[in-house]
Amino acid sequence: MEIDNDIKINFRDQLRVARASALRDSESFQEILFVIERFGSFLTKGLEGLGSYEREIEELVNGNSPHLAKMFPDELRVWHTPFNELYVLVRKARNDALHQGAVARNLTKHALKLALILEEALTESLMTVSDYMVKNPICAFHWQPISFIRQQMLENSFSYLPVFISGKWRLISDIDIALYLGFGSNNSRKKRYVKTVQEAMSDGLDGLKPYEVSNEHLFYGNENIEKLEEVLKKFRGQPILVVASAESPQRLVGILTAFDLL
Repeated sequence: MEIDNDIKINFRDQLRVARASALRDSESFQEILFVIERFGSFLTKGLEGLGSYEREIEELVNGNSPHLAKMFPDELRVWHTPFNELYVLVRKARNDALHQGAVARNLTKHALKLALILEEALTESLMTVSDYMVKNPICAFHWQPISFIRQQMLENSFSYLPVFISGKWRLISDIDIALYLGFGSNNSRKKRYVKTVQEAMSDGLDGLKPYEVSNEHLFYGNENIEKLEEVLKKFRGQPILVVASAESPQRLVGILTAFDLL
């Protein structure tokens, strides 16, 4: 069955969100299973259960991601459970009455592995930067206080926040914030909390020093993903910024990290 790229991306993103929820709560397997059921319903054009969707989902995985569905079990069987066995384990465990404690945590582990294989299968044929990027990223602004930038990073577990200032994109890292706030007296720290990003960058030798993103490290959504390879070799952890166009470089439409490409 041929599936439009937009549909693949939609289900891939749903799986990612569900996986993030399961990682926060080791007993939160339901969201992943709900997404798999929605995907199975889409493939079969019916409203059944996990068992009824197994054949169609397995065919898609075997056709699009054979290295995860087939090769790994043969070569690395100790570390990787075959897709069909994982699917049966999840389906049977889901039907059990007891979903608490160790049982739920074990089901969550299997569901996470199942989600990863499905995500791989759905992204196998995607070829543009926009297919992989995180859309509508959170940005910092030059007028926001450092206290709020710190809060955003901690709330979202971000290592970087992009900010457009003085006609250029920059990346504020968690290390930048830690160094700027320092480890001295509380009075000194409080004074720096209330300074804006722009003021902090103008704070002399001890000022905020975000990483400046060069034009060659700015990408457009319609560019081929293979063009990223050379850029990624030069990077050491910073995310890739995706802008609307050469005419509108200040408009950030996405952000791409190494995790999005794994």
